[in-house]
Amino acid sequence: MVKSDTPAEALRSAYHLVTWTHEQGGAGITPGHGDWKRVTSSFPPQDALANRQLLKYFAGKTVLKDTDLDRIRALFGEKVNPRNVQVTKPQIANTSQVAFYYAFIQCYSIFLIAPTACGILTWLFSGPYSPSFAVFTCLWGILFVEYWKREEIDLSIRWDVRGVGELKVNRPQYVWEREETDPVTGEVKRIFPTHKRVLRQLWFLPFAALASLALGTVLLVTFALEVGCLWETSGRTLGMLQVQVLVKESADTCMNSICSTCLLSCSPWHCLM
Repeated sequence: MVKSDTPAEALRSAYHLVTWTHEQGGAGITPGHGDWKRVTSSFPPQDALANRQLLKYFAGKTVLKDTDLDRIRALFGEKVNPRNVQVTKPQIANTSQVAFYYAFIQCYSIFLIAPTACGILTWLFSGPYSPSFAVFTCLWGILFVEYWKREEIDLSIRWDVRGVGELKVNRPQYVWEREETDPVTGEVKRIFPTHKRVLRQLWFLPFAALASLALGTVLLVTFALEVGCLWETSGRTLGMLQVQVLVKESADTCMNSICSTCLLSCSPWHCLM
């Protein structure tokens, strides 16, 4: 095991020793696959006492500082992924997704104060479908996204996880056709032809087009009904709203069915991607 700087890294090292393949130095326990089909999942344990202490500490805080996020990252680190990650050092696989989650939620919540206040003022002093509020919302969205991009880069540099998302993921379900040895690193690579993968992925296009057409139709119908409500008498408004509810419920059912069909149709080839 590699020496760990935080409790999260120590747990991740133990997790890798269990889930990594034999070639990577692990036990090769792959839940739901091969000899481990009866194993549904695996995850590293957590320190219950440390969790309670951290929860008690954050109970009295409204805004988290960078040092507070460091404590979350040190204790929880990355969200557990049941797939194996091919890396040289276990601590490099720690992308601190839990800490990033808290940082994003806090940033997003603080940014929501502005559109909330603007929305209340628009509702009090302006009519529905306010152009000024629409413009403000667009500008606010652009500002938030750009600010979070910079914040995310700063945190990734602070936690030394910049570029970790490019790490290769090894899945036990992957099916390959041939093996090649890298002349530089000596690593054995499992190859599946690119042209076959692309051809199998193209089967998804008809389902994507059908789903896009259905969603666009539902949006147009719903928008037409909403605009029609503004011009109807009060006696017919309730009926129009009932039609909207029925359309939206039908749309949800339709979209769920289409998505399920797409997933079932593409699942035999997804493992080859």
